[in-house]
Amino acid sequence: MSYDFKIEAADKATLYRDIASALEGLFAGEPDAIANMANASALIFESLPDVNWVGFYRNVGGELVLGPFQGRAACIRIPFGQGVCGAAAATRQVQLVEDVHAFASGAVQADDITLLALQYRRPALIELTLVNRSSELQRLASELERFAQNHRIPEPDIHAFSLSLDELVTNTIAYGYDDQGPHEIRVRLTLANGRLSAEVEDDGRPFNPLTAPQPDLTSAVEDRPVGGLGIHLVRSLMDHVDYRRESGKNHLMMRKQLSTVAQPKTKAGNHGDH
Repeated sequence: MSYDFKIEAADKATLYRDIASALEGLFAGEPDAIANMANASALIFESLPDVNWVGFYRNVGGELVLGPFQGRAACIRIPFGQGVCGAAAATRQVQLVEDVHAFASGAVQADDITLLALQYRRPALIELTLVNRSSELQRLASELERFAQNHRIPEPDIHAFSLSLDELVTNTIAYGYDDQGPHEIRVRLTLANGRLSAEVEDDGRPFNPLTAPQPDLTSAVEDRPVGGLGIHLVRSLMDHVDYRRESGKNHLMMRKQLSTVAQPKTKAGNHGDH
């Protein structure tokens, strides 16, 4: 499966902004760094005019190692500080070279172009397996609160997710099954690129809540038909909600852009991984 992006703009600022927006859409909910780098390379290569190479070098053991790219074959390893790539990685600064021959000073020659040094923060992920009992709702709320505290997610944003997940899981427990036996409900929460995403998976009867009609909010309460308010609440709190039925299970996905960028908690005196 492939995507057909047509990104055209009259000026560079608009073009770069449109590319960044498209990349956010491609990255949404995907925690795998290699997959995201591969898609980013392809999108930028297709969108920018007059380029013959777009790709990534990863910091592996103190040297740059070739990652996903589009274009001609490239150097596999580059020492930090060597050439434009190595200098950009070592200094974390843009390299604007006036005299390429003097700058290279014996380094491997390539069609070096514009370099951007990125620091990748691995997406935060939590996965819960709940049983279809109402007592599990408290465990769900506690785990969400702990996740929010650990990653400094703004209170209004985690509150919106807590309300939405409580509504969805409660509905599944109450109405999703034809028997009284135990069933698993999986909840996955992902924080990446300033966006919080969630997926609720259950093996209940097929049910797409997004097909429900919009509730009547104008009539008196006693005259309104029962149902429909829960998914209306979820839709109003989230930026995007989607559903699919796959391998005999319901999957409901939702996501929301955070009001501020979340940051993981750091411990005092912690200066790196050991």
